Amino acid sequence: MKKIFWYMMAFALIGCAFTACNDDDDDVQPITLEVVQSDVDFAAAGGNGTIKLNGAESGVTATSDKAWVTITAATPQAVQFAVAESSEPLIRTATITIKAGVATQTVSILQQPATMDIENQTIEVDPTGQTPTTITYDTSMASAPVVTIPEDGQWLKVTAEAGKLTFVGDVNYRGVRETVVTVEQGWKPVQFTVTQDMVNLVTFEVPEMNDRDAITVECIPTEYMALTSGNWEVQSPNDWITITKTETGCTVEVAENDSGAVRTSEVNVLIDGEVLMTYTFAQKIYSYNFFLGEWTFSYDSGTTIAVTVRENVKGESYYMDGLYCNNIVLGYSVVDDVPTLTLHFQYMRQTTSGDAWIFLCPRDADAARYIYSDGLGFNMPYNMQENNQQLTFVENGLWSGYTMHGFAFYKFSGPEASSSTATGSSYKRYARIEHMTR
Repeated sequence: MKKIFWYMMAFALIGCAFTACNDDDDDVQPITLEVVQSDVDFAAAGGNGTIKLNGAESGVTATSDKAWVTITAATPQAVQFAVAESSEPLIRTATITIKAGVATQTVSILQQPATMDIENQTIEVDPTGQTPTTITYDTSMASAPVVTIPEDGQWLKVTAEAGKLTFVGDVNYRGVRETVVTVEQGWKPVQFTVTQDMVNLVTFEVPEMNDRDAITVECIPTEYMALTSGNWEVQSPNDWITITKTETGCTVEVAENDSGAVRTSEVNVLIDGEVLMTYTFAQKIYSYNFFLGEWTFSYDSGTTIAVTVRENVKGESYYMDGLYCNNIVLGYSVVDDVPTLTLHFQYMRQTTSGDAWIFLCPRDADAARYIYSDGLGFNMPYNMQENNQQLTFVENGLWSGYTMHGFAFYKFSGPEASSSTATGSSYKRYARIEHMTR
């Protein structure tokens, strides 16, 4: 009986134990995990982000499926993470997985692509090395670009910051030079062709084109000459250029050009025998001064008259003496590299009588006609022949149907040319004119 009693008590206790366990299971609450706020969109420069949580009490873990997103802290309140800078040309995404017990949440992280609004280009840097050349641009990246300078560009220094490049060359006295610099930021490489002129080792004012006349040009060394060995000289291969060294520099004398043709010559500046600078002297076969002096004037009968061309307005006009009246004005101009003298309608006081006026008037083919017009006249282009110098008379294009025949002097009693002031008895004609020679 006692054995039966104890067996029954054991079963009763077991039943009570099971009943107690079931009651405890009914009291356990499931773990919850809620994302209440998160940083999910990042620029290419990257940065730090936070995911705020609710519901978890402990045991929170977080992982990223991409190496460029790093988890820095995980608590029941928040997950902290860092996004690395992107050098990619496209948008990229990563996923952060957060766990608390059996509860799981995922958050997608988006990062914008790297941008750099700069293209391949050519820049010129200061030859003295004093003034930097700065290039600014917009970029979405925070890191500075990587600059690669080739071996032939070691004279150049480039400072790179985000959105700014600074180029500075060494002082250059060795001639024009060039190098190609590669700048890379993120996925985008950009090439800069960098050129640098050389400093002026001498002050040498060389006209682009010299007139026929002889000239002398001074050549003076600048402060940059001291950077070289100092053994400098100036040379020319042509004997019409004479170079003389002086205490302060040198003089370059260019002879008058009577060669009959336009001529050019190089003038080189050398340092220790090496040509570092070259200047070109070009010289015409005419000038304003060239037409000054004695000429022979020819007209209809073949008769010749000696005339003198003398200076009126330097470089612009002349006087011509020797005809019926002195002080006839000739214009001077150069058209298509051909020097031309011009003679237009004009009037002047008679040199032998102070009470009369002499009008120089162009004539047409009718010997009785003289024409008054401010623009009417003729041109006398130079034939560009050193051994047969001529100024040939041609129409100036303003005759309007008349045929040029020459010109004449007419005498009037006053400055107004009219029938009432015409004396009718004093005139001189130069008909069928052809040229002036010397």
